[in-house]
Amino acid sequence: MWKLKAMVDEAAAQGKDLVRDIVARLKVDIMVARNRLHAIEWTP
Repeated sequence: MWKLKAMVDEAAAQGKDLVRDIVARLKVDIMVARNRLHAIEWTP
């Protein structure tokens, strides 16, 4: 947890929002996983 805080602080010092970036990537990963599941469900 300390390492994550250090990463967030470093990103903030560079003017970046690390948490926002992580959430955005996570949303993309979830969308990709849902698409894969959808493709599997439609396979006869």
